[in-house]
Amino acid sequence: MHASCRSDYVGDLPAKPKGKVKINLPGIQEGTYSMEIYKVGYRPNDAYTTYLDLGKPKQLTKLQVEQIKKINDGSLVTSEIVKIKSGSTFSKDLDIRENDVFLIKLIKI
Repeated sequence: MHASCRSDYVGDLPAKPKGKVKINLPGIQEGTYSMEIYKVGYRPNDAYTTYLDLGKPKQLTKLQVEQIKKINDGSLVTSEIVKIKSGSTFSKDLDIRENDVFLIKLIKI
């Protein structure tokens, strides 16, 4: 039986690519911005896959808990400086996989 068909299977099931998502934000005030991208999904900020990488211990040690917290601390995955012109639409394409969630912050600098 294939692992994904077994209801008792607990393991690493990598997310499948779902193509690209295009973000379009009209009406952003002209200026220079720091764009920060945060992501939750398979591997980034994913405590469960970190737990699997540790060998699925029945009882986590204090060190393992700290390791899981450190690896999955919500840190941004990328940042860049973007310039937005008056009257333009800010656009960004992102590769997306199953169960990915993004938070994009534009911080005027």
